[in-house]
Amino acid sequence: MKIISWNVNGIRSRIFNDKISSKLKKGEILTPCEKSPIKDLLENDPDIICFQETRCSISVGETIKIPGYKGIFNESKLEGARSSNRYSGTAIYIKNDLEYYRVENSIPGYHDLEGRIIIVYLKDLLLINVYAPNSGTNYENKIKFIDSFISFLESVDSKVVFCGDMNIA
Repeated sequence: MKIISWNVNGIRSRIFNDKISSKLKKGEILTPCEKSPIKDLLENDPDIICFQETRCSISVGETIKIPGYKGIFNESKLEGARSSNRYSGTAIYIKNDLEYYRVENSIPGYHDLEGRIIIVYLKDLLLINVYAPNSGTNYENKIKFIDSFISFLESVDSKVVFCGDMNIA
């Protein structure tokens, strides 16, 4: 199985085409253009693609298509500068023929309001994609996030792929 993880710092900004997000038409379906970074990435034929820092609402995510894949998005539920189309967010694209039976956007002990977690339960694997909080703006939140994830991982009794941007530096 091939899994690719990428912090995109805005999924609508020049990774599917050469347009900045403000130049995209509202509701326009976005698919990979020739010579785009996503098109190049797809040449590796990944089974799963995990994105962090998508800065994208779930409704906008529904307009971002990768042929042959189903997209799963999580968004920030905050307002203002930390709203869904401006802040945080995660996404996973899974090949259409890859079966999964459950998706979660939280873990015990950490109430995620920033779209930082997607967990996909596959037949033989638990896939976890995260965009961890940085410690510069809210150290206590970062520690709670890490402690909750360690506890969660200790409770899992299956194979796990854990990927994402951990904001360690």
